[in-house]
Amino acid sequence: MAQIGVDIGSYEFNAIAKTITFTGVTITDITQIKPIVNGTKGVVIFNPAVLGLFGTLSNNVLTLESGTAGQEDTDKLYICVNDGINQTEINQKELNINNKELLTLIFEELQQQTKLLKKIYQ
Repeated sequence: MAQIGVDIGSYEFNAIAKTITFTGVTITDITQIKPIVNGTKGVVIFNPAVLGLFGTLSNNVLTLESGTAGQEDTDKLYICVNDGINQTEINQKELNINNKELLTLIFEELQQQTKLLKKIYQ
């Protein structure tokens, strides 16, 4: 199992089944999961703002919509989960922003989280 963030939880990646099982953190809604990057392969494998990169969540198991061919169970994933305490949700209606601006915000957050997680895993 690999760690999610710092002392928040862990995950198990099954590339063949295209699943990520979360433990140590309760995820009640798929919107809590921010874009996920396979850091080993350098590809985004989950992004709710991109067609084909979504998934389904059931009992803390995320089943990916995207293909995981060429990926391994041991690949390092960069995962950020909104636990309701440490992050603030971005409400598109409240901010009255368009999709391009929302994608830019998600991309910038993903870049910041990737930098932070790279420091953790180095």
